[in-house]
Amino acid sequence: REGVTYGDPTAGTARRLAVAEGVEHVSVLYSAAALDEARAWLDASFGRGVAGRPHDASGLWILLLLAGLILMVRPLAALVLPTLATPPSGAALAWRQLWPVLLIPPAATPLILRVMPTHVLPVLVADYLAFHFALYGALTFGLLLWVRRDMPRIPRTPAFRWLLAGALGLAIAFAPIAVAIDTYVTSFVPSPGRFLLLAVLVAGALCYFLATEWAARGEGAGRLAYPATQALFLASLALAIALDFKRLFFLAIIVPVIVPFLLVFGLVSHWLYRRTGHPAVGGLVNGVTFGYALAVTFPLLGG
Repeated sequence: REGVTYGDPTAGTARRLAVAEGVEHVSVLYSAAALDEARAWLDASFGRGVAGRPHDASGLWILLLLAGLILMVRPLAALVLPTLATPPSGAALAWRQLWPVLLIPPAATPLILRVMPTHVLPVLVADYLAFHFALYGALTFGLLLWVRRDMPRIPRTPAFRWLLAGALGLAIAFAPIAVAIDTYVTSFVPSPGRFLLLAVLVAGALCYFLATEWAARGEGAGRLAYPATQALFLASLALAIALDFKRLFFLAIIVPVIVPFLLVFGLVSHWLYRRTGHPAVGGLVNGVTFGYALAVTFPLLGG
């Protein structure tokens, strides 16, 4: 029964069912009910007998810290990033040209991957996600070339300039957040066993984010094109889950984490693009950040 302790906590034989309402598998870590239950369990296990202390309310402060680090990106970008392209680069597609680029990849990617072997790494669904990113990005690039054969080459500026700007973008937009997460939230440093996974996921994510950044940016680009690309990517993941629910259900569980990430770093990429005028900078930052975050947090599977 809920709230009843069976066995002896001091002997290591105790079992107890406790329910934290209104949370999922991430926010439960900072739920007041979960923290109170965990502290009471440790107190009982070690015979401390000091139950009833107020719970730790660090979750709100961690969110405020992360929000502050994110808001710092805009002024820091204005301070350290150069202007790379005037007028701003991008595919510059109006909506009548953009529709096939937006609609074909989210439908085709899960259908193609449904008949391809994608379970190649010892990690839960992250290898599938890497393939999804890579194929989605490749299809988007191909469609961009087809829809607009005179599309400017990538990049319009020397490669070393946007790569350097991307490295500076990572330094101001990702590095401080990564340090804060590793310090206050969860382990965020890859172990040697995750290096291959890190390379695969970053490569796939870069393909996707560079493609969608280019597709949605440029003078005359369709209004709200960038949010549309992200919404359709989520729809594509939903279709993939529906086609292989048993294997890919874990993707549905992490949507509450993916959606805030896309919203936050979509805003970051907007700031970087407004400052530099080049979509590759935001694409590089988002690709590395998203691939890294998934690689260091997805659960590994035993041999």
